[in-house]
Amino acid sequence: MSGYQHISRAYQSAVQLRPQREQDAEVFEIMATRLREAQPEGALAIIKAIAQNRTLWQTVYTLTLDDNNPQPVHVRKSMASLAKSVLAEMNKATPDIGSLIEINGNIASGLRGAQPSGGPTSGG
Repeated sequence: MSGYQHISRAYQSAVQLRPQREQDAEVFEIMATRLREAQPEGALAIIKAIAQNRTLWQTVYTLTLDDNNPQPVHVRKSMASLAKSVLAEMNKATPDIGSLIEINGNIASGLRGAQPSGGPTSGG
């Protein structure tokens, strides 16, 4: 077995020990952090972080459209609407990075059962 296969199996074992909501929250936090850290690095880093965040939100949107998704229809519709808004923001010439960071953070908090920050962003 290759080193990659060992690492892959170890990762899968570790992931299976954590609840799905916690794993999902971590993904949103990672994307928020990448967006935040890209800001001082410049345009190329921001473009890369937005591309990664776009992949996340396109996945969210696609999953909300899946009839096999176990979430209630009203939750799926709300998430689809949010995903469309986030994707539209990322398609702007100068997206509001602070807003994207806040949304990802709020989703992560919600997945963990915490209250979202709810305050306005400090710019971006």
